[in-house]
Amino acid sequence: MVHQMPDSTRKYQEILQENSLLKQRIKEIEQSESDRRQTEAALRESEKKYRLIAENTADLIMILDMNMRFTYVSPAVTRLRGFTVEEAMYQTLDQVLTPESLGLVQTVFENAMEREAAGSNDSNIIRMLELEQYRKDGSIVWMEVSLSFLRDRDCKPDGILVVSRDITERKEAEEEMQKMASIVKHSSEVVSLTDPEGNMVFLNETGCRLLGIETGRVAGNNIMDIISEEYQPMVRTEVLPALEKGGTWEGDLQYRNLKTGKLMDVYAMTYTIINPVSGAPRYFASVSLDTTERKRMEENYRSIFDNAQEGIYRTTPEGRFVLANRAMARILGYDSPGELIEGVTDIPRQLHVHPEERGKTLEILDRDGYVKDAEVQWKRKDGCIIWVSRTMRAVRDEKGKILYFEGLLTDITDRKNSVEQLRKALVGTVQAIASLVESKDPYTAGHQRRVADLAATIAQEMGLSPELIEGLRMAGIIHDIGKVSVPSDILNMPRKLTDMEFGLIKTHAKSGYEIVKDIEFPWPIARMILEHHERINGSGYPNGLTGDKLLLESRILAVADVVEAMATHRPYRPALSLDAAMDEITKNRGVIYDPEAVDACLKLFREKGYTIKQMY
Repeated sequence: MVHQMPDSTRKYQEILQENSLLKQRIKEIEQSESDRRQTEAALRESEKKYRLIAENTADLIMILDMNMRFTYVSPAVTRLRGFTVEEAMYQTLDQVLTPESLGLVQTVFENAMEREAAGSNDSNIIRMLELEQYRKDGSIVWMEVSLSFLRDRDCKPDGILVVSRDITERKEAEEEMQKMASIVKHSSEVVSLTDPEGNMVFLNETGCRLLGIETGRVAGNNIMDIISEEYQPMVRTEVLPALEKGGTWEGDLQYRNLKTGKLMDVYAMTYTIINPVSGAPRYFASVSLDTTERKRMEENYRSIFDNAQEGIYRTTPEGRFVLANRAMARILGYDSPGELIEGVTDIPRQLHVHPEERGKTLEILDRDGYVKDAEVQWKRKDGCIIWVSRTMRAVRDEKGKILYFEGLLTDITDRKNSVEQLRKALVGTVQAIASLVESKDPYTAGHQRRVADLAATIAQEMGLSPELIEGLRMAGIIHDIGKVSVPSDILNMPRKLTDMEFGLIKTHAKSGYEIVKDIEFPWPIARMILEHHERINGSGYPNGLTGDKLLLESRILAVADVVEAMATHRPYRPALSLDAAMDEITKNRGVIYDPEAVDACLKLFREKGYTIKQMY
């Protein structure tokens, strides 16, 4: 017989069971809440850790939403681009990227979205790019940028993670390397790279062309194949041992064209590239300059140097020869250049007739850098005196210090002797002409010689050249040659001349010019005769010339002529005295007479005791 549980008992048991389930559910809820709090704490800790990483990494980290707006920018943006985080957050991509880089990003993003639409969503990586970005100062920075999708729970893209690294220095280095590669490729020098066995691994275009090797077939050639047989022993005994020790070598070599066999002189600079791991030589690099033409020119120069008729030399500033050709030795009476270099150790004392001339030459060289056609007297080995013409220049180092002098020297003794003989003949001719004038005009006998002496002395006081002074003296001696065309009775008239008579006298300047203009004097004598009555203000005759249109010699001759004429006797008057002559040129200094000539003349009479000599 089965007893049934009272309703009250059954209900109590149900309540107990429900209470147990409730307790269990509460425990489950409490456990779930604990797990949630732990998960949230772990997430917060993870987020904090990754934020710390993002904010302290050297790379720039950014997040874009799918509309290409920034939702996060790491602080590295300030260091890399110069913007604050707040400024960068509100920038658009066209404010960040150059137009070329922006176009590239847009294209890459569009392609990535097309792949997503096609179901190719197995990877978050979009692409690694090299982009140009603007800095705040307007400059450009190169960034290596990694783009990848951020996905939601349904694995759909809902953002883009951007990680950027500054590669500006690397890009600049790459550009420089490209330039260097282009320079090497198109260099006018032969650039080669070989392994330690001499096998070629690189040869630039110039090398291929000059050595007869096809650009695509450099490998397989050995460096010894292109070195001429004459130089191969030296390469084996000198060059390779130096390179195998990790050193360098440079010097003259000779290459051979593999197609034509033509030889080419080169100056090679070779060095070793070391393997950083083993420390052993990895490659031998060489740069070789074609010196064939230079050597040919050197041979031609040597031939010219050895066979030149002019002396070619080089001396130290102290006065020793360091280089001389055969002609230089011959001119100075030595058997060979070596004997000259060894025998002459003091150029001023041993060679110069007037040693002080070397000091003057050195001053000119130091100031101007060169001396041209300087004529000096030197002594040969046997003591014989010769005339030489020198052209020299100073050669200096990069700091301007004189290293040596070099130049050309010509023996002009015969020419000087010929000129001297001609000069004596000219002097005799001039004296004969002067005597002719004075024989016709005895009252002015000696006038021309006195004017010539005074004019030459004035020019000397002015510091003019000996050549100019001599020409001025010659012109002074015959400056009145034109008076031979004036009637003697007018020249010897004991009274003051009429205007018509004086007009005849004034023609003597032009007549004198016509008489001597076809004589080939080494000085402008005809012109000085024509101009000796001209005045610097144009009041003279025959052409009324002014200032610098007159020769300096003519201006000096005019002052000397006036002073001598006033200070000596004339047919129509006695001498007016030297004081009157001095007053005349002083009063008209710079007006009708050249001021420098006047100053020199006054100094001669008032300070140096010059007197007008009686010359007949």
